[in-house]
Amino acid sequence: MSNQIRKIALGGGGAKGILHIGVLQELIKTQPLEFPDGIYGSSVGAIIASCVAFRMPIESILTFIKTHSSFETLIPSTFEIKHISKMFVNKGVYSMDVFTQRLIELFKTENIDIKNKKLGDAYMPLYIVSSNITKVVPTIFSDDVSVLEALRCSCCVPFLFQPQQVGENVYIDGDVLTPNLTTLCSPDTIVINLDKFRKRKITPSHLGSISPPEYALDLFTTVAMYNQRKQSSSNTLTLSYPTLRMDSDISEMNVDDILLHAADKFRGFLSTQVLN
Repeated sequence: MSNQIRKIALGGGGAKGILHIGVLQELIKTQPLEFPDGIYGSSVGAIIASCVAFRMPIESILTFIKTHSSFETLIPSTFEIKHISKMFVNKGVYSMDVFTQRLIELFKTENIDIKNKKLGDAYMPLYIVSSNITKVVPTIFSDDVSVLEALRCSCCVPFLFQPQQVGENVYIDGDVLTPNLTTLCSPDTIVINLDKFRKRKITPSHLGSISPPEYALDLFTTVAMYNQRKQSSSNTLTLSYPTLRMDSDISEMNVDDILLHAADKFRGFLSTQVLN
């Protein structure tokens, strides 16, 4: 690789977002985490991109991902029968209030009042990807859009979270319409995708043993996986790690090995790149 990476995109994948941390830890060995032409993010990648754009330390981001990899830490309660009615009425089991509070707490650790920040307040161009299901098009939020509003839209896993309404439009997770950010970014963007593959298949016996939120995650991931594999480029790296799933509890895994795995894959990927 020659020259500095000026533009990067971080894809979604729930707990798999920890792979992005391994990539950034490797990249910082050769250049500052400054992307003057922009940093893009979708879903968990949007959270990490926002942290980087506001110059939060990698260690703080890693702590957040490790602590909140499990969806149980981002929802108000465990699933109960009463939540079924909420799904029918609100088109999602949970609001994003707890999720929003977790983000506020994350940025507060670095004395950043994210409640009053817009995307344009970041130290580098920040672009957050969501899925506009009113117009059925991917949306890239930037500039005057509230950081928290953009993140809620980008991370709104369908059926698990209630859809986000902004103006006359309804938004859900960015991975729904753009599971591979290569389709949105210019050719000079380094795109880090997270493999959506899940070992657990949706079978008749499977349906009878999981909760509605788990089914929603499985369905969401299955659709994203199918679409993700359709498009890529020489500047696209798709990362995976054995046993690491979208809803994995990272506290039960070998975090150092995951980070080293991602760093090694990224290092090999960089050796093939010649950026203009």
